[in-house]
Amino acid sequence: MVSYEAAGRPGERARILAADERPEELRFVKYSLGEEYECEFANTLETARKKLIGLPFHLALCEIGTADERGLVEEIAQDHPDTAIVVVAGADDLHGVQHAFRLGACGYLSKPLGLGPLRITVASALRHQQLKQAAREIAVRLASAIEMHNPEAQRHLTGVASVTALLGSKLGFDANRVALLRAATPMHDIGTVATPDGVLHKRERLTDSERERMRAHTTVGYEILVDSETELLRMAGRIALTHHERFDGSGYPQGLRGQQIPIEGRIVAVADVFDALLSDRHHRPAFTVEEAAQLIVRRRGTQFDPEVVDALLDNIGEALALRG
Repeated sequence: MVSYEAAGRPGERARILAADERPEELRFVKYSLGEEYECEFANTLETARKKLIGLPFHLALCEIGTADERGLVEEIAQDHPDTAIVVVAGADDLHGVQHAFRLGACGYLSKPLGLGPLRITVASALRHQQLKQAAREIAVRLASAIEMHNPEAQRHLTGVASVTALLGSKLGFDANRVALLRAATPMHDIGTVATPDGVLHKRERLTDSERERMRAHTTVGYEILVDSETELLRMAGRIALTHHERFDGSGYPQGLRGQQIPIEGRIVAVADVFDALLSDRHHRPAFTVEEAAQLIVRRRGTQFDPEVVDALLDNIGEALALRG
C-alpha cells in the first residue's frame, strides 16, 4: 500500500480520479493502480465533475483527446489546486500536452499506456504535489507569524492575496503560477517580524530613523525567504523585496523602475494599496470605492504599473467581491 501523508493524515491511501471515455483504458488503470491507490473512474465529463464535487482527489489522470477533456484539465487546475494532474495524450498531440502543462499539469503519459510508465509517473506526480503542499504549509505558517506580530494584518493579507491572484490571472498567468502567487503574497510583509512594536504600531508621524526601520522590512523579508529551494518561497522573497518599489523609480529599497521590478512585485503593489485604501486605519476612515479608484488612477505610471492598474479597474467588481 502506498501511503500519502499530505494534510496530516499518515497512512492515507492516495485517491486518484481516472477520466477517459474508453472503458478499456479505465480497466487498465484499475488493474495497474487499484491495489496501491484508491481509484475512482469517469468516462464522461459530467461524471468526472460530479466525483470532483465529493471527496477530494490527490491526483487526476485525464485523457485530453477532445476539447471537453482538455476543459476538464483547466477546471481541475483552477477549482481543485491541491489535485495533481497527469495528462494522457496521443504521441502527436503536442499542442494539447503543452496547453495542459501551462494550466498546471505535472505529468504526461502517451497512449497506449504502459504499466511501468503509468506507475512511475503517478508516484512522481503525487510526490511533486506533496512537496508543493509542504511549501504552501510553510507559507501559511510564516504568514501566521506576521499575524501574531500584528493581529490586524490577517484580513488585509487575505484580501491582498485574493486580489493579487485575480490580477495575475487577468494578466495571463497560468493556473500554477496564479496558485503560487496567491500563496506567496501573504508573506510580503514577513520582514515586519524584525520591526519594533513601537515603530510598527506608532500612531504619530515616524521619525526619519523610525521610517528607515520600517522600510527595512523589505530587505529583511527577502533575506528570510531568498535562499529557499522552493519556487513559492523564492517568489515570496521577490515580492517582499519589491512591493514598495515604484514604477517611476522613486520607491525603495533599490529604486528600481518599470520592467526592472518583478511583475509579482508590481501586482502586489497595486493590490496592497487597493486593499489598504478600502480599510479603516487609526488615522483615517476607509476610502469609498470611487475614491480609492481615483487615487490609484492618479498614480498610474508613477507609483503603479499602468497595465496592472488597468487590469484592476477592468475587473474592480470581481476584486471587491473577493475582498468579502
